[in-house]
Amino acid sequence: MNKLTTLILVLTTIVITSCNQTVIEGQVFDGFRKPVKDATIKIEGTRFTSQTDGNGKYSVEYVPGNIKVLISKTGYTDTTFRVNISAESTFPAKAVTIYEIPKEDKVFFMHDAKYISLTTGSIKSKEYKIRGGDIRHRRKKIYSITYDVTKLVEVQKSENLLFFDHDPRPLTLFQIQDANNTGTGVILERKIGNYNFGGSDQDRGIKPKVKYISLNGEHCGLRKYNLDKGNYLIVNYQKKQGYNAFKGDALVFRVVD
Repeated sequence: MNKLTTLILVLTTIVITSCNQTVIEGQVFDGFRKPVKDATIKIEGTRFTSQTDGNGKYSVEYVPGNIKVLISKTGYTDTTFRVNISAESTFPAKAVTIYEIPKEDKVFFMHDAKYISLTTGSIKSKEYKIRGGDIRHRRKKIYSITYDVTKLVEVQKSENLLFFDHDPRPLTLFQIQDANNTGTGVILERKIGNYNFGGSDQDRGIKPKVKYISLNGEHCGLRKYNLDKGNYLIVNYQKKQGYNAFKGDALVFRVVD
């Protein structure tokens, strides 16, 4: 075998090897579809790790089998995915999303590549007597909210309004009954007493449906809303006899056309 033949065989081996790399390739984005640089990619149970480049792309080695891939970065939520690869190859993985975690414990509207803080409103309650009927049934409590309409965050109506929830409290979405945008509106009316002779309170309030997606981060989640025009609040709500229905301040926003 002459030197030229040997060189050709070596080069051929290099080309074949480079074309059959045992790697998983993919890309990492944030919640605004921007590439995430310097995210760590790790194959669970191995020493194979990699980091994303300026375009959020990565290439990480693996051993064929049922593989769990972990993606993380300080200050972001984590995520994982599994792939089952039977033979060595270059495997193109689907793009994944991790979310930057805000420094404040609040709920934020996600818009225009940034987290937008919602307006804070103050909740008050007042008890009323109801005329007529049995004396045991003559009480109701009205919960209302006061907020600064000049600072009210407005969001464009959409089928999937997206909010990042970084609040450790259990939260509920309510519509504010304030058609004239006066800055004060009723949230909920609670009847107090043994109304149905069953000992339970009765509440009247508008609670729109919410799609909540838990994220792998300390009290982190996504709230997806499909809302009509109007004013809304997100608040810690607990329906318990003997307790206030709402605890703490509320976060307010307005949906417009």
